[in-house]
Amino acid sequence: MTSPVRAPRPTPRRIAQPEPAPRRPHLRVVPEPSRSTPRPTIRRRRTGAVLVVTVALVFGSLMASAIFHGLLVSGQSDLDRLDTQIQEEKTALAQEKLELANLQSPARIAEEARKLGMVPADQQHWVTPGSTDDPVITGKAADEPAPDDADPPTTTDTTDTTDTTDTTGSTSTGSADELAGTDGGGSAQ
Repeated sequence: MTSPVRAPRPTPRRIAQPEPAPRRPHLRVVPEPSRSTPRPTIRRRRTGAVLVVTVALVFGSLMASAIFHGLLVSGQSDLDRLDTQIQEEKTALAQEKLELANLQSPARIAEEARKLGMVPADQQHWVTPGSTDDPVITGKAADEPAPDDADPPTTTDTTDTTDTTDTTGSTSTGSADELAGTDGGGSAQ
């Protein structure tokens, strides 16, 4: 038996190996860093400090905003309460003005005068303030003779006298006009 022949094996080519780098020692002296280039540890510390300050500022501004909003809301509720009170007071004032106008109406005053037994005057004397002119007289003239069969009119004092007690407790008696003029009970408008 014959054995088959084997072909010779080619020899592998050798690849040129690069020259190994010179060996460096494990430890070496590092030059001291200059001030312009910060150290990595300092940079990390600064980044952490900046982050903490930024978070504190954001939190503080949000807290201040919340406090300011709370003050604004409480101030607005006070303004709403005052506005409601003002509206109520305006309504009460309008009601009192209406009541005063009704009390000052000539028809009501005439009715009250009739109840007291007063009658309209025959003559009216109109005087202009600050003028030296003679008063204007309306109604029956003073020179007209009264009819013979009529009795001359008698004048009666229609001013009522009232007793008023001032704050000191003393009592004064006089006409209503005199009292209103002297002790401030009323003012002429």
